[in-house]
Amino acid sequence: MDRMEGGFHPRITLLRPMSMKCISLLTWITTAWIASSSARGQVMRAEDPGAVQKVVENPELTDQEKVDRIVNDSLLKSDENKTAAALKQMELVIGDIERVTKLPPERLKMLQIAAKGAVDRSLDSWRVAQESRVREQTTNVGLEGLEERLTSLGEIQTANAAPQDSTAWSAYVAKALQPNEVKAWIEAQAARASYRASALAGLLVSEMERKLHLSVEQTDKLEPLLKRAFEDYLPDMGNYIDRNSGIDFRLLMLVIQGVPPETRQGILTPAQEAHLQTLTGDLTGWWQSIQQAHQRRLGIGRPQGVQ
Repeated sequence: MDRMEGGFHPRITLLRPMSMKCISLLTWITTAWIASSSARGQVMRAEDPGAVQKVVENPELTDQEKVDRIVNDSLLKSDENKTAAALKQMELVIGDIERVTKLPPERLKMLQIAAKGAVDRSLDSWRVAQESRVREQTTNVGLEGLEERLTSLGEIQTANAAPQDSTAWSAYVAKALQPNEVKAWIEAQAARASYRASALAGLLVSEMERKLHLSVEQTDKLEPLLKRAFEDYLPDMGNYIDRNSGIDFRLLMLVIQGVPPETRQGILTPAQEAHLQTLTGDLTGWWQSIQQAHQRRLGIGRPQGVQ
């Protein structure tokens, strides 16, 4: 093994030269990532598409051992898929940070390691919920119907914060970036969020004009309120947005529920309010979940609408 130099582990000497602050940060985030990953224990890697059949035909395994192996492989594959999707999203976040702050390669590398740690931590409770559900739903299921049952279960949805919204990631970013870089990144995020909220508010109010026959005065009053509602609630709507097919437009219409009822009812007529509830009534459960996620994110006891 190569000898240690200047406190560097031989595995990471490619990052030299680095400041002592960078060394300390890299040690911290690498340790956190390794510890988090190791705690999950040794797992068997996913096999090829015929893996289930190979397990079933293995004469060295009992039927129960075959069931356990197939369930474990299914859980591992779900974990890999979920992790890959989250890491892909974090790549976009890191790309934005790089664009705004112009980080040098060695500090960018540290953020990439930190992103893996943030993803891993953010999925901890999902892993527990997924495993509990799968094992409960496959108890007493024989080999014959096991694969079909696992396919029908899919992946459970939880209201966990996205990795980029987690306290762990915020801590990593605060340690990795200089104060002026943090400020530039926060300002860039705020500008992007404001632009996104304005665009969605304009899209929504345009559709409401068509469906609810809003007057010009109603439109002028609603649009800034909807922009604020999107700024408040869009971070909590991630679980309801399909990265491939986008967002259900009816879900956008739900955001008007982020405007306090007394304010909304002072703008819409009773007939318009009733029609709005008809359009979004079957998604009420979604809005309740979004409100709960909003409360958790802000650490408040009750959902807050636009004032």
